[in-house]
Amino acid sequence: MEKKQRLVGLDLFRGIAAYAVVILHSDEGITVKSATWSAILHFSTFAVPFFLAASFYLTISKLYTGGGSYAWRSRLPRLLIPYGFWSLVYLFYKVLKYVIKHEPDKIKELFKDPLALIFLGQSAFHLYFIPLLLVGSVFVLLAEYLIRRRAQLVVLWGFLILSIIIYESYKVFLHGTPPDQANVDIAAQGLQDATSPEGYGNAFVHLIVVWLGYMARCLPYIAVALLLNHPSTRSRLLKFDTKYTVMLLAAFIIVNAFSVPLLLETVQEVARGYSALMLAVAVSTNLKANAMIASLGNCSFGIYLMHLLVVEVFSSIAQKTHLFTDQIAVFSLLAVTTLSFLVSWVITSLLMKQKRVAKLMFGV
Repeated sequence: MEKKQRLVGLDLFRGIAAYAVVILHSDEGITVKSATWSAILHFSTFAVPFFLAASFYLTISKLYTGGGSYAWRSRLPRLLIPYGFWSLVYLFYKVLKYVIKHEPDKIKELFKDPLALIFLGQSAFHLYFIPLLLVGSVFVLLAEYLIRRRAQLVVLWGFLILSIIIYESYKVFLHGTPPDQANVDIAAQGLQDATSPEGYGNAFVHLIVVWLGYMARCLPYIAVALLLNHPSTRSRLLKFDTKYTVMLLAAFIIVNAFSVPLLLETVQEVARGYSALMLAVAVSTNLKANAMIASLGNCSFGIYLMHLLVVEVFSSIAQKTHLFTDQIAVFSLLAVTTLSFLVSWVITSLLMKQKRVAKLMFGV
């Protein structure tokens, strides 16, 4: 019963995080952004940290309670099959768009780094999340080792501190930017200069640097998941009443709305994800299961994968009808965002009913 209640809150927040992702990608091409919209964008950046926190928290939870090993064989196809499908979809879409617009240079640029297309999800910038999750999951094997050895809390705290140092060091290497695909190029340039300027050496070095960043980014999330699932803390953390739920809501709002001075950006990022996760767990104690929330949770991955196509369709319509200008009203952006989210949800829900299609497109 406890598991079912927790899943209700997680389903709800998966949907909220998916909506936040749509917000983050709904203003492409807009040059001037209001302070209100910038604040909304800042708050919405909790989405990917939440997805990472939820994924590793649930994975580590299964290792603690199930006593088994990490299910690689079932995990890989569920991620790789939809990753391959949507990579081809976005690649075909971009090529078609550039052909129609007579932009052959952009087609050439798209295929300039085939390794990035295959291993980094570069056919669409939001697809990087799947390689990020897969590469970071290598350290689940380390977590499994610590669980089997029944590591004490002091060891897990030491692992967390070490993981923060590693992640922060990598960000310093990246000149203070997050280790995402779009920000790694500057940091990799020094290494790439040592390789041939046009050959596969550059692409390979770039791939390795990005993968190292993915590993560094995932380490603190795995460390916190180990701490939260440790038997000495798990039982206490799952007993949330209304008071603790309100406190967690306040923490979630403060952490995501403001930047805390003197606090490492690494710590703030992980705090964003886990504040949302813990609030989701707490909300579950006061939230009854219903079909809409269950659908929202089940469709969140599909919404994440397809939303960019839907956003571009509605953004194109808005631009042609002069709804979008260089400086657009927040209301108009939220309208396009909400419509794109709802359409993506409906399409995903309909496709999920076709088992073969759902397995190919969403890995379920």
